[in-house]
Amino acid sequence: MPEVSRGFFAGITVLATLGVGALWWLVKLILADELYFIAQIITLAWPSLFQTGLLARRKSRAGQSIIMQLCVAIMMVALSLVGMLSSPFFLTPAFMTFFAVFTLWPLVNNALILRYPPYQAST
Repeated sequence: MPEVSRGFFAGITVLATLGVGALWWLVKLILADELYFIAQIITLAWPSLFQTGLLARRKSRAGQSIIMQLCVAIMMVALSLVGMLSSPFFLTPAFMTFFAVFTLWPLVNNALILRYPPYQAST
């Protein structure tokens, strides 16, 4: 990603590593969730991951939306709060790590979106 500093790239690499670790930890504990509430929240984490990949591949804002990323972060907070009110599982360190990483991820994507040039359609 040529448009970001080494420090920023190192930061998102650490965030990605934490995200993978949190996802693994959470999947390991998911079998104790008899109602599978967590499945909706894990599904909500995927768009942010793919948006980061699209940005890195396209090297432009093509197909990107700051509003969508903000909506993903808001939905992550809302669904997680519902989970926290319904089950102590959502207060475990594993889930709280997952929650923190995947609430921040869309905000990091927004920072990346702003660093890339606008999409220019070829004529």
